[in-house]
Amino acid sequence: MIDGPLQGLQMVTLGRVFALVLVLLAGAGQAEAQGFVGSWEYTAPNGTKISLVLRQDGRRVLGSLSGNGSRFEVEAEIAADGLFYGTAKAQAGSLFIGGELNGEQLGVALAEMAAAGVPDMRNAQEMRMQRVSAGAVTPGAPTGPSPSNPGGSNPSASSPADQQLSQLLTSSPWCYMRYSQAMGATSTERVVFSRDGRVVSRMQRESSVNNREGSYYGNSTDGEQGFWRVQNGNLMLSADGQNFQPAPISVAPNSNGAPIITTGGKEYNRCN
Repeated sequence: MIDGPLQGLQMVTLGRVFALVLVLLAGAGQAEAQGFVGSWEYTAPNGTKISLVLRQDGRRVLGSLSGNGSRFEVEAEIAADGLFYGTAKAQAGSLFIGGELNGEQLGVALAEMAAAGVPDMRNAQEMRMQRVSAGAVTPGAPTGPSPSNPGGSNPSASSPADQQLSQLLTSSPWCYMRYSQAMGATSTERVVFSRDGRVVSRMQRESSVNNREGSYYGNSTDGEQGFWRVQNGNLMLSADGQNFQPAPISVAPNSNGAPIITTGGKEYNRCN
């Protein structure tokens, strides 16, 4: 029986979560990281407050789940579908934990481990946690609107040029597309710079080959998340929010006057 901070949670049947557990056990591929970082809170029907504090290291999600005098250490991984799965460990034992981001809510599923370490999803419990804070923003990273920063501009962008570049990056998603006729492949990438200092990139590759040997079609999706800021005219990127490296960038108009961003040997246009 699950106890500790989980007492009083509503029992539910999570068929979708069970299916996603199978994906995890099969070994999911790379993931599009989402904004799990921060503090989350849930109040159970019996009044128990449960807190979840998460940080991110690449595709790993680490943190703690606590409440009612108990504490679990969380260690999970973001799967290809963008959800995280892993374990919540305490001296009394381990639980399966899965999380799905939905705006400012985080759906968390918890289940005891049955035989052979397989989660008992028939008796899983679910809670909808509210975001309390998004975690500390890296010094110098772009921030959201606040009384002292109503436009959500980049506080490290001390020059007008830095401010302009910061506002341009956050004005819309940016997309890149490349077609290789020799490989019969189309590669696309969509990058979103958020005002809270995060940058998310989603990549997709489709390939189609028809020859005398037969026909082939392939489709793969990948994603990454990191952190960004503008400093002294440079775009600075980081995987962990601590160690930033410059990414050479230039902005020029196309024939219609729309801006094109060039970085990493790729040209990005505004997109939806």
